[in-house]
Amino acid sequence: MTIAEKDFEQMGILSSLAEVLYFQAALLETLGANTERDEAAKKVRLVEEKQEDLSKVAVDLEVEEIWETVALVGSGLAYR
Repeated sequence: MTIAEKDFEQMGILSSLAEVLYFQAALLETLGANTERDEAAKKVRLVEEKQEDLSKVAVDLEVEEIWETVALVGSGLAYR
């Protein structure tokens, strides 16, 4: 699991990274390793927060592109 965690992190595949970390936390819970479980759960939360932040940025970029297109069309129509 450690190899998968490092690989997904290096490749930036956050959804798979979160799944590996979640599975790791669940396994550590079963083994009674509470401190390690808490660390893995913290990592899951951080990855999910990063995913959320990145999804907001993508939406903002899409909206910006749409407004740029609207402005170009509007200025083109104004010069008619």
